[in-house]
Amino acid sequence: PLSAFFFDFDSTLSTPQFIPRADAYAVADRAGLCLSMTPEEIAANFGGADRIARLRGLLEKIRARRIPTFIISLGLSQVIRHHLHTVGLGEF
Repeated sequence: PLSAFFFDFDSTLSTPQFIPRADAYAVADRAGLCLSMTPEEIAANFGGADRIARLRGLLEKIRARRIPTFIISLGLSQVIRHHLHTVGLGEF
């Protein structure tokens, strides 16, 4: 049986997008950029609505099995939490 799930944030849960106005990719160690992103940019950074729905489904299955879930990242916790909450995944 699984005792825990570990996810990286950038390029695993998220799919970092190039933000032209910042001339940079939106990765979680760039607080200024990531905290200024619009909800639409944040959703795109997760791969869009369909991918967010698939992530939700996966996380719900993991939670239903009562398996602890952790995000391991070099990114900033404030950014990761903000992005998860913005797309409706903050409860996980």
